[in-house]
Amino acid sequence: SSLVAAETIVAQFTLPANLLAAGSLLELDVMGRVSSNATLAWRVRIGTAGTTADPLVITFTTSGAGAANAHSRVKAMIACLTAGAAGTAVGNGQAQLVSAVVGKATGVVAGTVGNATVALKVSVSVIQSVAQTYTTQVGVLRKIA
Repeated sequence: SSLVAAETIVAQFTLPANLLAAGSLLELDVMGRVSSNATLAWRVRIGTAGTTADPLVITFTTSGAGAANAHSRVKAMIACLTAGAAGTAVGNGQAQLVSAVVGKATGVVAGTVGNATVALKVSVSVIQSVAQTYTTQVGVLRKIA
């Protein structure tokens, strides 16, 4: 997908209703590639809309611009603290844009996950500092607890 500075969803997963309970743990792993040099900010959101308006759970920002055709990876764990109509979650993980000048970015944010009694969308989005193409190559979301 071609992106500019606007937040754009690059991977999305649907959680069935009532999957999340207090203590549930999700593991997220999304890999892709950028076509040019840019700094990246990734956001992980969980909500019912499946849009960039859903509540933010984690955000990551790279420390510098990557090289053309650099590979990227977002790996995170998301813990559901409370479930129900006003569920809450906390996430932690790291993002990496593979190039000679950019290392890893870590992020931790706590937020609401929306109503866990209905189907929820887990969305991974990217904001790029310059217009380029971001291609998602693989994405996995699994419940591990």
